[in-house]
Amino acid sequence: MKGVGDRNEDFEKFMSYDDKTWEKTTFCKGSKGFVVTSLKRIGSANKNKQETEKFQKEQRICKTFASFGFQIEHLSEIPGISSHDINIIHHPEMGRVLIKGELKSTRSSNNINGYAKHAIFDQGAKCILFEFTAKSKRIINQLNDLSNKGIHGYYYFRGSHEYGSF
Repeated sequence: MKGVGDRNEDFEKFMSYDDKTWEKTTFCKGSKGFVVTSLKRIGSANKNKQETEKFQKEQRICKTFASFGFQIEHLSEIPGISSHDINIIHHPEMGRVLIKGELKSTRSSNNINGYAKHAIFDQGAKCILFEFTAKSKRIINQLNDLSNKGIHGYYYFRGSHEYGSF
């Protein structure tokens, strides 16, 4: 188990991000997770209502995973190029990592496979971070199917205080 000194190290890492490039969005004292957001991403969120809503959803997912101990860089979008949404730079169980991730939120199991395949094969992500509005057997079955196909990631059900992996 990490000591208090490590908590300062995590906060110092969070504070070390350049203010000209990154917004220091949130730091979770209890989990030591955090989110920093590209200022370019924030700027592109202000284009229209649809982009604002998408950005707010992505931020909600990032902040929830930060509360679990993930340290996340929310990246800018590159117009005309399909790319991943985030870099996970610290995982609560694996420590320091660099994992390209894609954020997805859905209400049902209908689009899980399509979202995951697009994230991995088209956007260059190595994992998917899912937010689900409600728990169901179909969702769990779809996640197990993805895992069996070699597609992995993390998920939570809105309102839950824990995450799972697949």
